[in-house]
Amino acid sequence: MGRRPTPTEGERWERRFEKVLEVLPYVLLAGSAVLSLIQSGQTSRERLVTAGLVALAAAWLLAMYTLRPPRWRERTVPMVVYFAGVLTLAAVLTARSWFFVAFAVTPLIQAFFLLPTVLAFVGVFAGSVVIYTAPTGFPKPTVEAWSAWVFIICLQTVLTGFFSFMV
Repeated sequence: MGRRPTPTEGERWERRFEKVLEVLPYVLLAGSAVLSLIQSGQTSRERLVTAGLVALAAAWLLAMYTLRPPRWRERTVPMVVYFAGVLTLAAVLTARSWFFVAFAVTPLIQAFFLLPTVLAFVGVFAGSVVIYTAPTGFPKPTVEAWSAWVFIICLQTVLTGFFSFMV
């Protein structure tokens, strides 16, 4: 029997990075959930709804990403569906509590690894809209507020894209 070739440093790094992409959304979701659930001023019913949404988000991550074979992640349509689900859940959770902005970062991290380039930019833009809109709503109806809102979303999209290509 032949020995398996030793993975190169690049292959080891790639495997570690894939694990991070797989685990990080759960870490961000759990951290956000704990902080959100311990904040004061919530009724038991509000906490229960938040916990249910967190469970739904975790189930979505598990069913649409974690338990799928690597080849699944190379297919555009399933990844667009997965991505849209994560964005939707992040928006709903972030609208409930600022703490879920941490989970809403997931699309920014995963976009350029799961989607073709153009769709990745659209996904990061959409993720940025969620981060800057879901907690407080759209900006005030002034030129200054809307200009700042558009500027920060576009800046975040471009910088995320740039640094994703550097990796």
